[in-house]
Amino acid sequence: MQGDLCPKKPRGQYQVWQPIKLLPDQIEKWLWMVRRDAPSVLFIDELYALVYGRNAYSDEYNIILKTGRSLPVGSISLTQELSRIPANAYKQSSHRLGFYIEGEYDRRIRNQLLKKQKVPDPEDTFGFYYQNERSRSEPRYFKDVQTFLGHRKDNNG
Repeated sequence: MQGDLCPKKPRGQYQVWQPIKLLPDQIEKWLWMVRRDAPSVLFIDELYALVYGRNAYSDEYNIILKTGRSLPVGSISLTQELSRIPANAYKQSSHRLGFYIEGEYDRRIRNQLLKKQKVPDPEDTFGFYYQNERSRSEPRYFKDVQTFLGHRKDNNG
């Protein structure tokens, strides 16, 4: 379903709403209905859409995250703007980061990649290695996404 106004209470097992305009009052109303009509699974394709302005983030989504399994409402949220998401939103979540190489690569590039030394597995539960695609330096290790985003100092200073 598309439209500016949030849909009414779902009639069946599923309800999908893709708002054309991001109207905070309508989004909050819809999230309130999802929370009230639990159990359900909430899928947010772009989490950044719930950031309405500076220091204005979705109260309803925050309640869903904080209440967690006791509702029960499962939440799957995707974003390409992790640095703009409030800390309380990603601190309440289990994280899965995915990266992909854009574009095609040929046999020469693949062979060059295979010649390099294998990077060790992360030492921490949420740890990962990061290297800018244009960097020639070694990948840098981060123990979690908060350290990567600069919200927490890492062991390297």
